[in-house]
Amino acid sequence: MAPSSSTKTPGSAILLFAVAAMIATGVFFVLRDDETQAAPVVQEAPAEAGEMEPPLPGAEDQLVEVEQVEGERLTEPVASSGVDSAGSLPTLEAPDAASPEAETAIAVTGRFVEYVNGVPAEMAFDGEIKVLIHANRRGKPVKVSVRGGRFELSLSRNGEGLWADGSGEVFGDDTSAMTVRVDPPESIAGRSMVLFDPAEGKVVGYSEAVPFGSQDLEVAVRSAATTELSVLDRETGAHLGKVDVFVSANGLSPRLDPADQSYTRIAEGSSSPVLLQPSGRLATSPNVTLVAVVKGYAWSMITVDLSQESQRSIELERAGELQVDFEGSLPRGAMLRLRRSNDLVSDRSAKAQGILYDALAPGEYQATVELGEWFRSPVILGTATAEVSAGALSKVTLSVSEVEPVVLASLGGTVFVPPAWEDDSPRFMLKQLSASKQGSQVRRQLSRHDLRPVEGSAGAYEFTLEGLETGQYSLTDGKRNFTETLELPPEGLSDFEFHVPAPVEVTLSVVDRATGEDVPEIERISWSPRRPEGVNGYSSASVERDPTTNQFLLRVPDCDFSARVSNHDYVSEAVEFTPVDGGELVLQVWRRAIVVLELRDGDRKIPWPDDAYPSMTDANGEPRYAMHGSGGREVWIGLDEAGTFLLTVPEVPGFEPQAPVEIQFEPGPRRTLVIQLIPK
Repeated sequence: MAPSSSTKTPGSAILLFAVAAMIATGVFFVLRDDETQAAPVVQEAPAEAGEMEPPLPGAEDQLVEVEQVEGERLTEPVASSGVDSAGSLPTLEAPDAASPEAETAIAVTGRFVEYVNGVPAEMAFDGEIKVLIHANRRGKPVKVSVRGGRFELSLSRNGEGLWADGSGEVFGDDTSAMTVRVDPPESIAGRSMVLFDPAEGKVVGYSEAVPFGSQDLEVAVRSAATTELSVLDRETGAHLGKVDVFVSANGLSPRLDPADQSYTRIAEGSSSPVLLQPSGRLATSPNVTLVAVVKGYAWSMITVDLSQESQRSIELERAGELQVDFEGSLPRGAMLRLRRSNDLVSDRSAKAQGILYDALAPGEYQATVELGEWFRSPVILGTATAEVSAGALSKVTLSVSEVEPVVLASLGGTVFVPPAWEDDSPRFMLKQLSASKQGSQVRRQLSRHDLRPVEGSAGAYEFTLEGLETGQYSLTDGKRNFTETLELPPEGLSDFEFHVPAPVEVTLSVVDRATGEDVPEIERISWSPRRPEGVNGYSSASVERDPTTNQFLLRVPDCDFSARVSNHDYVSEAVEFTPVDGGELVLQVWRRAIVVLELRDGDRKIPWPDDAYPSMTDANGEPRYAMHGSGGREVWIGLDEAGTFLLTVPEVPGFEPQAPVEIQFEPGPRRTLVIQLIPK
């Protein structure tokens, strides 16, 4: 049983790079145009898997256990509404004798079918599965027994409705509005299982929701793919033992030391090669970053595809140790951060007794004591450089400077929102622009609880904020993106006024810069009023195309504003408009030059490293910034203009380093560059 999905079919016209260059570098590249249909000359990438259906909301609600009863059909629910102190699910009583006679309603019946090499076979196993009943925007998982590969879930119905736990009505009584979703067991006879779509020939992440009362449902499954991970000594190439493998889950800085964040362990104390066959949704993921840890070696990361059979390898270096001590008083909230080549590798609370790092790769590190988040201009209280060598202990002492005195003041004033906006619940965001001596810059939302309506003045609201650090701030109208700045002096400010401009309605047309014709691919545009100098990191409002006029109708503040297209494949001119009520504006756009990059080992896609993007230099050897995007097992790079550039691919664990390749960027349909990797 699988969700419906669409399958992308890449175009197939291919541009073959110079043969001499490929022979010289040992690297093979194929460039193709994704929007043409010509027959392939050299190679065509296989079709992408469709997107997975998102989980239904409420899936983590209370878990109810329904026991198997004797006989072919399961009709009597025996359920649990909680977990006892021993961690087991207690059995609930059936409705008491005083209640109306209970009837049953079948929620779902079905069977499991296993596909082996595309061939289905009935599964005769006993076990337990989870069925999610979804009603009234709320999901409730129910444990159901399986006998001989078949299952049935029935709910009791009395005068009050359907129930599955002994507390009375749970789902209501309108079964026409209910859906059911069946999850397979995570393992059968020691084998991890995943949902399988026979029509598409691929694993899927989530089961398909079916109507309440569905019977003889076929749930297709197959054994989860196995990834063979070789963990090797970088110097000798020998397989290592006592390997722990974790799944990284940090989106901000994937290179963080495993000791500094939460990981899911999927292998412990294993000998290389480590066989990984995870269960559940992890087994369907095509892009997972794993961390390999072996005592005495520096931990390292590799991004793999757990949804298909694969063999990958990763090399670990002999580790060194680093002891960091402190000289001076550590203020509350101080963090010790370790960086290597500007990459953050450790983020820990600083401790007076010092910190020992015992699994660092050899090289130079910078240790800093900081206040505040590492990604928001923290206060640096001390810094030192240390050199770590394999098999040795290095020591460094950080001199911690005193924190400068912080001057606090109050901010008060009035915001004015013209009644024409018809907004009785405005909200504003106050952000600190100057560096904070406390380490964490102020970001405070002002809602109706902070705003006091001014009697007799429609749209006027007073506010007072205490205990703010002196310095520069910005105040932004959260609904209209209008921003002003202010300076908070030591004596405070009580008469600040913030005036939101009145609304103006304008019509915007989006046309091709070369032809002047409408560009139907642009379905949404974003706009934002002009920002004061020094204000960054703001959000834009957006609007969809009006299907009746084929234009974009904007209601903006009466001030200069900019607009841009919300489409990666197009670039819009960088202009500002001065709106006139009822006026018509035109935004010119043109195609961006985009190349999609795929890494391959033969016919098999290799996921891009989670923490690295390709880099480019121009004809003069100068670094060139390009827009990047990620799609799991591929990345794309885009430029706003044509040109020839040198592309450098980051190192991929288990494969030989790639030589830089010259690539021509041309505005137009997306093209795909296939990079054939050479295993070590």
